[in-house]
Amino acid sequence: MLAVAGIVAGLLAVVLSLTRGVAIVAIGVLIVIVIYAPRQRLTNATRVAWLGLAVAVAAALYGAADLIADRLLLTVEELNSVVSGENSANIGERLRLWIAGWSAIGESPLWGHGIQNRMAKVSELLLRDGLPVQHYSHAHNAFITFAIDGGIVVLGAVIAVLIVPVFVAWRAPRDIRHRKRFFLALQVSLIFGLCGLTQIMFKHDIMDAFYIFSAILVAASITDMRVRDGAKAPMPSED
Repeated sequence: MLAVAGIVAGLLAVVLSLTRGVAIVAIGVLIVIVIYAPRQRLTNATRVAWLGLAVAVAAALYGAADLIADRLLLTVEELNSVVSGENSANIGERLRLWIAGWSAIGESPLWGHGIQNRMAKVSELLLRDGLPVQHYSHAHNAFITFAIDGGIVVLGAVIAVLIVPVFVAWRAPRDIRHRKRFFLALQVSLIFGLCGLTQIMFKHDIMDAFYIFSAILVAASITDMRVRDGAKAPMPSED
C-alpha cells in the first residue's frame, strides 16, 4: 500500500502540475504497472486503505477540476490550430523547434554543433524560415537536443544509457528479485525516455542523480550465482 500511495501521489503531482508533456508519460507507466502488479487477494485492512486512497484522489481531482478542464480545452484548441496551419503558442512552438532541430542535425549529423551553439543554431534556422524566435535553453525534445549537441555519437550514447540498465536487469540471474529488478529498470528508463520526447531528460542534477541511483540499485541487487550455489568466490590477492 505504501508503494501504491507513492504511485498515486506521484501521478497526482504530475496531473496537478498541468505539465502536459510529462502527464502523457503516465499512460505508459500505468500500463507497465498493471502488467507487473502482484496478483493477490485483498485483506479487509487493504480494502479500507484502497477506499481511503480513492477518496483522497477524488477530492484532489475535484478541487482541481476547473484547472484540469481548462488545460484540456487549451490543448484541444492548440491541436486544432496546428492542424489548420495557424499559430500555436505551445504545441506549435515545440513543433517549430523540432523541425529546426532536425535541420540543424542534418547540417552536422556526426559531431553536432556543440552545447554552446545549440540554440543559436536553432534560432538561426528559425529566422531563416521567417518563423518567430523565443528564448529557449533546449529544443523541448531531449533526443533532438543531444543530437544537436553532439550528433549521432552523443545520441547513441544517450540511447545506450537508457537501454543498458534494462538489458542488465533482464540478463541477470532469475532469482527472487528478478521480476522486481526488471520492473524497476524498465519503469525508470521508460519514464526518462518518454519524458525526453517533450521535455528535458538528463543534464539536470536531480534527474541525473535519481537515474544513477536507480541503475546502481539494479546492479547491486543482482545475486552472485557463485554465492547462491554455495561456491566460494575467489579470494582477492594481496597485491
